[in-house]
Amino acid sequence: MKFLVKILLLAFSSAIVSACSADRVAIVSDSNVRVYSTEKDAARQISKNMSPSSPKAVLKKGAKIEVINDTYGKDYWACEVRYSNQEIGWVLCTFLTFQSNA
Repeated sequence: MKFLVKILLLAFSSAIVSACSADRVAIVSDSNVRVYSTEKDAARQISKNMSPSSPKAVLKKGAKIEVINDTYGKDYWACEVRYSNQEIGWVLCTFLTFQSNA
């Protein structure tokens, strides 16, 4: 049973990650989403043991941004994004709603 659950979780995770591809438009779905310089700092904002550095920027709910790249670790899914003034940073992808390319 545990093996089946692991397979299903892996398939589900793969489907979610493939939904986020380069150069996709996303909408910030949470209030005051912090943008960090590194993927690790973006991931650390949900950590209980390590704190991230200061954020580069804060994005308001409803802001449109461009997702350049995404990656995931053991406990997080982070997106490299281009936001206002063509600046680049990292946010947690779970704070975004992805738009279809249609």
